Amino acid sequence: MVARHADSIRQFPDSAFAKALPTLFANPGVRLTMGKFDQIISIHSAGSSPPFPFSDEWAYYAHASSHDKLDTIRLPFPALHADDDPIVSWAPGEYDRNGWVTIVVTRGGGHMGWFQPGGTANRWAMRPALEWFRATAEDVTLGPRSVRSVDFVDG
Repeated sequence: MVARHADSIRQFPDSAFAKALPTLFANPGVRLTMGKFDQIISIHSAGSSPPFPFSDEWAYYAHASSHDKLDTIRLPFPALHADDDPIVSWAPGEYDRNGWVTIVVTRGGGHMGWFQPGGTANRWAMRPALEWFRATAEDVTLGPRSVRSVDFVDG
């Protein structure tokens, strides 16, 4: 995919992504692993600064991982995971530390996939997400919340 769009990426020669292209394409016969791609590209250009760039792929993975963020969620949250995801190979099957979070593991779907017949824009995940939002809006009652006051300074 990067090779198909390399000319467009090179239009921004000062970007970290463009600067990494020679390294990425240096050994065209060598199979590129996801870890190696992340070392060359993702740690520098998979997001905005801060927090990018990262020192290595492991720092990037730690930042991108959700395992240490699930406990802090304080609103209804469905977490979809496919059992054949080639990138994220594990999801907590017995997660019960936070009642706001529901882990949903599907049979198939890949990484951010869940396509169904009807074209690439027709993703299966839209239906359960919309069902979740509707159920949340209809069935979840939140207790009293404290509202912080707003101070206006200089208009």
